[in-house]
Amino acid sequence: MKNKTDQLNKTQKNPFRLLCLVMSLLIAFTCVPAGILASEADPSSIQMTEAVPKPKPSLDKTKAVMGIGEIIQINMLNTKKEAVWSSSDRKVARVSKKGKVLAVGEGKATITAAILRFELTCEITVVKRSLTMTQEQLTLKKGQIYALRVKKENLTGTVSWTSSNPSVVTVNKYGTIKAKSVGSAVICAEVGTYSAECKVTVKASSASTRWKRLLERYLPYSGTKQLVFVKYTGGSSAIVKLYTKSAGKWKRVLTCQGEVGQGGVGTAREGIAVTPTGVYNLTGAFGIAPNPGAKMKYIRVNQYLYWCGDRNFYNQLIDIREHPHNCQGEHLIEYTQCYEYGMFFDYNKENIYGKGSAFFLHVKGNYGYTGGCVAVSRANMIKILQTCEKGAKICIYPR
Repeated sequence: MKNKTDQLNKTQKNPFRLLCLVMSLLIAFTCVPAGILASEADPSSIQMTEAVPKPKPSLDKTKAVMGIGEIIQINMLNTKKEAVWSSSDRKVARVSKKGKVLAVGEGKATITAAILRFELTCEITVVKRSLTMTQEQLTLKKGQIYALRVKKENLTGTVSWTSSNPSVVTVNKYGTIKAKSVGSAVICAEVGTYSAECKVTVKASSASTRWKRLLERYLPYSGTKQLVFVKYTGGSSAIVKLYTKSAGKWKRVLTCQGEVGQGGVGTAREGIAVTPTGVYNLTGAFGIAPNPGAKMKYIRVNQYLYWCGDRNFYNQLIDIREHPHNCQGEHLIEYTQCYEYGMFFDYNKENIYGKGSAFFLHVKGNYGYTGGCVAVSRANMIKILQTCEKGAKICIYPR
């Protein structure tokens, strides 16, 4: 008791020691978190914070479909450690030390990446991919159009088309090609890294060959020194060319636009505006106007001349003073513009009734077409008249 009393007396006697004791107790009380004090009052309010687990290693691919020869990269995620890679079937797929996979043959294989205690896998399916053209070689004639087709095996995506020589063969985005000129070109179809090719050879069209053959046919023929080519181009239009023979060679002396029947060219007959196809003799010259210097015999049209359409004188030039009758054919002098100058040609020279009559080469009218004749401008008609001699022929075909 004496000791405690002495201690108390010492404290009371030393106010500084008392102050330090009080301050220590106050600091200790204020440093205790309010949550702890509250939890002491209410134990159910205590919240436990769970630790966030570290992400496990994984692969960026777990399955893939590959074509033979293709390469893909499989990457490790959530780790920087090196994995040990292996393939369950190296005949199907092989894998490098860095996870690069090469597809070798058709089938399935499992690629495994071993790291620490984990074995991560990616299932690989290897298929045969191919792109083939329905035709590897093709021969077309100039002007011909053809649709190429490809067969895709295990491929997706749009086919892109290109031509190695568009001046010879063009191709659109659908694989439709057009032969533009004589020569050859390679058409290529591509889907991704896969491609297929077709070699296209373009030859001269049969029409081009026809004109060449006509020139060759009549070159040694002494009775024909001029050829008029009427190359039908569609609608009622044609290109007219005049060739004359000189020193054993054909020389083109005129090229101009022409008109044919409203119904084009083809098999002609009475009552339809179709210009007859074929090779015909230019048999004579005629016109309402005075002779412009025609090389052939020139008939000046007068009021008595008809090109007869009656059965008795069908498809013949008739002077009604010599053959009086009520002629139902063409009264030539009435066609003042078209028949100012012209030439006859011998279509239906057998004069078969109904097969067609009054087919001429003459001056253009105002309609842009004819009733079955061939028409050129006035100046070009005069040029033809001044050039063509007896034996000249007119050749009418599609271009």
